[in-house]
Amino acid sequence: MIRLLQTAGPMARADLADQLGLARSSITAIVTELLDDGTLVELDARIENPGYRGRPRTLLSYKPRAASEKRKPNAEERRRHLCDAAINVLAEEGARGLTHRKVEQRAGLPDGTTSSYFPTRSALLRAISERVAELDAVEFISVATDAADTDPPVSTLSLLAEMAMRSASGSALNRSRARYELSLHASRDPEVMGAFTDAIGKFIALSEEAVRLAQPHATLDRKLIEEQAYAVTTFLNGVMVRLALGERTVESATHLGELLHALVAGIASIRGASPDPS
Repeated sequence: MIRLLQTAGPMARADLADQLGLARSSITAIVTELLDDGTLVELDARIENPGYRGRPRTLLSYKPRAASEKRKPNAEERRRHLCDAAINVLAEEGARGLTHRKVEQRAGLPDGTTSSYFPTRSALLRAISERVAELDAVEFISVATDAADTDPPVSTLSLLAEMAMRSASGSALNRSRARYELSLHASRDPEVMGAFTDAIGKFIALSEEAVRLAQPHATLDRKLIEEQAYAVTTFLNGVMVRLALGERTVESATHLGELLHALVAGIASIRGASPDPS
């Protein structure tokens, strides 16, 4: 392929397939890898293609490398880009609207790119769930870091409340909607469930730390902390579900933080824990 492009100049994928006698799916897989490592580039110029669904074809060109230039694969970056596009498709069109082609269109990538990375629908769904879990983990770490670094200290419960309210708009809203679509699929796919289980574990751990820090002078035991954290995560999840549905049931992050503190205090009171004098 490289020699053909060197001698014949820029060509479209379909022409490469015809010249080399390969299936278009095979050409797409090879081209994707060569684009990722910088051996090929897509040119801005396109040629009209009346014989193939009327869509213009992008020209590919060989990019000579200097002897000292190192290969710079960016396959992981392309995978993340596809997964982020898939999250948006899943959030906006639901599971039935999720197709490899729609992901490519949303990502602005050529036909067949998604299939090169995720050959089956199941593989795509698993990759999306892993990406959602990865982004969730970044947010959890950010909350924990902010709680430790803020001066004067800010309640971790309040930061959790802010995180929940952020899920009502922008990319966080799409991620929430995609998460709930994926959660239905997770019951039928152990690998998707595995990604969710890991994320849930991190969320619970953060919630346990939040309720512990919210009661620095109280007499606490492990069972009480676990019960309070379970209540916090369940309540927050319920709020986030309603926000994902477009229901603004909580006025603000401050309001939600107050509810979380009241929830923690109420459980401590029911269980007879020594109150926090502060």
